[in-house]
This record gives sequence, C-alpha cells and structure tokens, in this order.
Amino acid sequence: GEVDYNNPEFKEAYPIIINNSNIQVVHNFGKYNLVIMTNIDNGGKLIYISDSRFFNGKNIEDETSGKSYNINFVKKMLGELL
Repeated sequence: GEVDYNNPEFKEAYPIIINNSNIQVVHNFGKYNLVIMTNIDNGGKLIYISDSRFFNGKNIEDETSGKSYNINFVKKMLGELL
C-alpha cells in the first residue's frame, strides 16, 4: 500500500499531558499528544518526541534499509517548524 508520511511509526511512545498554552502539538495519535514544541528563551525552539526509541537505528535507518515515512516526518517537521 501507499505510505502515509504524516503517520510516523512510534515504537514506545507515551502521551504528553500539556498544561501550558505556549506549547504547540506537532503530532498526535488520536487524543494522545506524541510530539510537542515550545519556544525557549534564546529565541530557539525545543521539540520533544515522547518515544525514546524513535531515533533508534531500525526505526529510522540502519546499514541495509530505512523507513522513509519516519525520515520524511523528521524532515517535514524540521523544515516547517524551525
């Protein structure tokens, strides 16, 4: 089937509870916030992905293969948000 680049694969994500109006939800799964972003004092941005395994080799790419939908999600996120 066709790959949906708007739906990255998370391995071990936990919902992020937001109690601050300055935080932007970047990606959610249903009602669960999985990626958020906020501005920091020096004018930069902080992006938080709630999956400690998201950037592991097999979830992005390794020596033999890559998951283009996760790679493209990161490219799109960084390109649009930063």
